[in-house]
Amino acid sequence: MIKVTIGEKECLGCGLCNELAPEIFFQQNDKSVVNSNANLEDKDNQELIRKTVKACPVGAIKMRI
Repeated sequence: MIKVTIGEKECLGCGLCNELAPEIFFQQNDKSVVNSNANLEDKDNQELIRKTVKACPVGAIKMRI
């Protein structure tokens, strides 16, 4: 089971993750959050998440397998 989290204190709300993976992340109250309806087990989505984790300018996104 894949778990994706975004550190609320670390997140700048820049929206980069939303741009890279809009089916996984969205903006709420000036912060990014993980879409609870997203299929995190999908291989294509997992690759998008990995890219987004690496791209986050403050390292706020974590992916655990």
